Amino acid sequence: MLAILRLTIGLFLPTILGVLCLVIPFNMTKYLFSIELWAVACLLMLIPSILYTMLMEFVINPRIKKHSDAIFSSAGLGLILSMPFALISLIPPVMSLPTGTIVGLIVGVILRFLYWKGQKKDQQIQSIASK
Repeated sequence: MLAILRLTIGLFLPTILGVLCLVIPFNMTKYLFSIELWAVACLLMLIPSILYTMLMEFVINPRIKKHSDAIFSSAGLGLILSMPFALISLIPPVMSLPTGTIVGLIVGVILRFLYWKGQKKDQQIQSIASK
């Protein structure tokens, strides 16, 4: 159950946070309810969000034991996956790279907490089953 929640959050939350981080500071909140903005954001973020989610769920969280390392890895992924936007000049690098890093950090904290909670629950179930 938590794995499905983590996958869903990993797929959708980066797009939502990225749009909010780029729209709110520049007082462009009138665009928050624009269907076109969200459609473009979802299309542009589809592949990076899938890559981020798969790496977090199947590589980083299972292999990295220290919470802070997993969260900083998530921030690094956010930075790396925001680079294409900086390179193709959709969003200036001064905005896209910090936004990607911040979004990676926020989503990483949430996903790591859910991963840790799921691991803790699995350990409790295993200890009950072994008795």
